[in-house]
Amino acid sequence: MKIAIIGAGFSGLALTYYLSQDPKRQITLFDKRGIGGGASGIAAGLLHPYVGGKALLNWKGQESLAETRELLKIASQNCTDPVFQESGIIRIPKSEEQKAYFQKCAVDHDDVEICDIQIPGVEAQNGILIKSGIQVHCENYLKGLWMNCQERGCQLQIQEITDLESLKDYDRIVICNGVSQLSNKKLKHIKGQLLRLQWPSDLPPLQRPVIGSKYVAMDPDLQSCWVGATYEHNFSDDAIDMKIAAEEILPELATFMPKLAQSPILECQAGIRVFTPDRRPYIDKVNDRTFIFTGLGSKGLLYHAMMAKQLSFYLTDVKYQC
Repeated sequence: MKIAIIGAGFSGLALTYYLSQDPKRQITLFDKRGIGGGASGIAAGLLHPYVGGKALLNWKGQESLAETRELLKIASQNCTDPVFQESGIIRIPKSEEQKAYFQKCAVDHDDVEICDIQIPGVEAQNGILIKSGIQVHCENYLKGLWMNCQERGCQLQIQEITDLESLKDYDRIVICNGVSQLSNKKLKHIKGQLLRLQWPSDLPPLQRPVIGSKYVAMDPDLQSCWVGATYEHNFSDDAIDMKIAAEEILPELATFMPKLAQSPILECQAGIRVFTPDRRPYIDKVNDRTFIFTGLGSKGLLYHAMMAKQLSFYLTDVKYQC
């Protein structure tokens, strides 16, 4: 069976990995920018199942977290650079209302606890510690996962696919690139930018990521950190606009980490995420051999492994039955 997968982000690589378990399948991954060249490659990498203002357990949150953790371990076997660290994630409430939601989350779930914030440079009294939270270095993760796929004979073509007719020789085609004219027009897009800031020399590095009005995650070099992200609904492309990024990110960062908000900007990155109205992954069968797998939005890291695993079973069932 010949399979073409369009898009080398979280969805495309996870699907490639699961499908490659059978050596009889010939899998080719297509992406105009290469591995992790889109939004997945610059994602913050803050993995936990309580995404959202109310810190509610996300749909299939624990199951999805477990599947992603397994892929992280597999990627780590192939990558010499750090792929992830299981240090937990701190969330700081932005209001008294949100504080109440966070406290309920801690009561309802064993892997969440209320904590006093005693972090140098962080101006907040309390929050929650998500003990199951993981910081993922997404570029390294995608690289390691692709190395595993390569060992199984998968091929990569740096090429933009604009017409499915060029893939007529393939038995299955899966469109995993949401920002494409091939995707369903009902999907929505949002542009996100993030900044890399120089870490203040008089502050110790964060032991774990902190999420307040914006997120802060240390870079593996411990000399810089990533902060973000913007949520831009009106945009024409994914080009970097550092002025917009700084104007949206830094004032909110200053509400809980004022010293860091004054640090020099070292870098800016931008990407476009695709999401659905109900904020759940989007899988659709276009015809007997063509499928769409996208719409993971800000939960791409959480959902990509579980959904890709399920889709891989469906794609290789000759009767097209789940």
